Amino acid sequence: NILYVAVTALVSLYLLIYRDKLNNMRILGVAIVNYLIYMYVGSRTGVVSIFFLVILVLLFRNQYFRRLKIIKEGCIFAPLVCMVFSIFAGLKYDEYSFLKILDMMLQGRIAQNNAYLDRYDIKLFGQHIYEGAENGDFWNLDCAYLDMLICEGLIFAVLWIVVSTALIKYMYNNNRMVEVAILVMYAIYGISETFLLNCFLNMSLFLYGEYLYIQFNKIPNPTQCQI
Repeated sequence: NILYVAVTALVSLYLLIYRDKLNNMRILGVAIVNYLIYMYVGSRTGVVSIFFLVILVLLFRNQYFRRLKIIKEGCIFAPLVCMVFSIFAGLKYDEYSFLKILDMMLQGRIAQNNAYLDRYDIKLFGQHIYEGAENGDFWNLDCAYLDMLICEGLIFAVLWIVVSTALIKYMYNNNRMVEVAILVMYAIYGISETFLLNCFLNMSLFLYGEYLYIQFNKIPNPTQCQI
């Protein structure tokens, strides 16, 4: 999984570098490399995430598609939806059979989320949690949203969602659709991995930095700050 996260970072950087020169061959190349890496690594989460990214990049090239209100709203609120889903799935794991099926697809991550939500309260500024083996039980919180909520705290989790939503809206309104695709992909990837706060693995953090720099400095020509 870590290897695929690193591959995702490289793919994201590649798309950002060639965002103005993306043609069908470059996009096809990303898809082929993604499949070859999957054959070697076997990470389903990783291969689905990159294929989802490729599909989004292709669809966003269509003016009609990206002008659809449901698509725009879906992208803008993707971080919030992912956060709500992570909390809902963790809390309601024992009540709905479809969550147990999804848990098997995610290799027990939802069951682990449920265990952590039962064990720890939500605090404003977070707390240390236990991860490892305990009395024959395996503990591993592998969800970025619950990691933010439980470990970093409620205040940070809310700020993350607010800033992420504003960032995607900003990129969408400025027709920077490659950036939107990357941000939405990472938002969904965070449901099953915890690396969203890692600046060495999450390349979308460059975009957060750019956005905050523009907002705080009121730069009249934002394109000067693009990666």
